[in-house]
Amino acid sequence: MFQTITTVLVASAFLASPALAANPKKIFAGNYDGIAELENKLGDKRFYSPVRFKITRDGAITGTAKSYQTGKLVTVKGSIGKVTDMFGIRFLGKASGTFSDGTKWNAEVEAMKGVSAKAIRGKARRDGYSGTLSLTNL
Repeated sequence: MFQTITTVLVASAFLASPALAANPKKIFAGNYDGIAELENKLGDKRFYSPVRFKITRDGAITGTAKSYQTGKLVTVKGSIGKVTDMFGIRFLGKASGTFSDGTKWNAEVEAMKGVSAKAIRGKARRDGYSGTLSLTNL
């Protein structure tokens, strides 16, 4: 009896799993806008604003960031690696990448099924500077 119930529950879980299970990264697809702020030990700061990311259905990240200090636009490349699916409702992805000026970043991408708001929060670093990266979807 117990074995039959267990088999039915496991089979139901596989049948009821959402379509996202095949490619959970697609929930993060979209355009994001935000800022990156870095600071060194002396208190000198570097700002990137606006920072714009585009995430594809496969988790590839491209975009641009404008350096406040130089006024130049740098390109952004990255990708989403591991995605944690929390009961088919909440999804957390680990993303990382670089700006073309050498700034590296690591972030967590968060989305919930049925909710339009998505967020990217993480850390950025370059040449003794470190700080935060924060974006939301448009």
